[in-house]
Amino acid sequence: MIEVSTVKLAEILKRELLKGLPPEEAKKKIAELMHSTMLLDRSELYHRTIDLKERLEREGLSPELVKELLAILSKILSGRIVSSGG
Repeated sequence: MIEVSTVKLAEILKRELLKGLPPEEAKKKIAELMHSTMLLDRSELYHRTIDLKERLEREGLSPELVKELLAILSKILSGRIVSSGG
């Protein structure tokens, strides 16, 4: 069930990022994603989302950060991270 929730969140976040999600909304969505990945017990994914959240707070929503976040979301959506155990 948590996997489905994480995938749905990833879909929403990806769609919103591509539309031009405001930085404050991005912070909220990334925090939700961190919580989901923590519940999934996927440490690599959790640590990557923590890193992105910290960078978002320091640097803002830079094009590089958006690109990295979209890459992680694509992996979640393809099932490569959520179902693989890390």
